[in-house]
Amino acid sequence: MTIERQYKLVFFVCDDCGETSVPDEDFDVMKSDATSDGWKIIKDEDTDEWVHLCPACAKDLSSIRIK
Repeated sequence: MTIERQYKLVFFVCDDCGETSVPDEDFDVMKSDATSDGWKIIKDEDTDEWVHLCPACAKDLSSIRIK
């Protein structure tokens, strides 16, 4: 689960490769823009935590290294 904040901006960091989403001041706007761009947000049933995947990593879900 990686959500970063820098100053007033919030953005996702891919939990597989470290890529970042486009930041925004509003979380809901940032989340909507990220999912429109192909980001996947998945809840890991084993850890009950959210996993954020950039479009490149989301294409091949078998490559995800969820711990």
